Amino acid sequence: MPVLKIWGWGKRFLVEKLDVSIAKKFAESGLISESENEEFEGESDGYALGFDPSAIIFIDDKEICTVEELISFGVDCEKYDELENATVGKEISEVKNAWVKEETYKGVFAEVTIKDYDLKEGVPSKEFIADFMNNLQESTGRLFYLPEWNGEEVDDDDLSGKSGEYFILLNGERYELNVAGE
Repeated sequence: MPVLKIWGWGKRFLVEKLDVSIAKKFAESGLISESENEEFEGESDGYALGFDPSAIIFIDDKEICTVEELISFGVDCEKYDELENATVGKEISEVKNAWVKEETYKGVFAEVTIKDYDLKEGVPSKEFIADFMNNLQESTGRLFYLPEWNGEEVDDDDLSGKSGEYFILLNGERYELNVAGE
């Protein structure tokens, strides 16, 4: 049976919602103490983890196309508008005022055995496109995940991360944040 893999770059966000006055203080100064930063990280909730639209779809280690390209092939699918809009949306749109840690990852975000879709020279079949679109989920704007494939759980544990970046959201706008030693 063929193996589907999604490989590329992705992100994970940790979010701690803040009162607008606190968010404004950090946004204006651009600084946060190490202890305040650690406190927010300890209290934060996981917001999203997913792969970027530029992640590459492989079947049996043969490159098919990017996630974004495959979505563009699915104009006849029910989820087309939702997924297409997610390729250009803001990464964090529901939260307006918050401390955020952004972690960048690279690797295999999804690996699952699938049926043989009889792909011709890497061109996705209509059936494969429909199944991919039906199984693909939006994690948050510009990030996706594939929790299952037609009812089968997807493996996603081959990721390596880079160090995190911190920023403040103030009224939905991003402000860089530097952690100051104490």
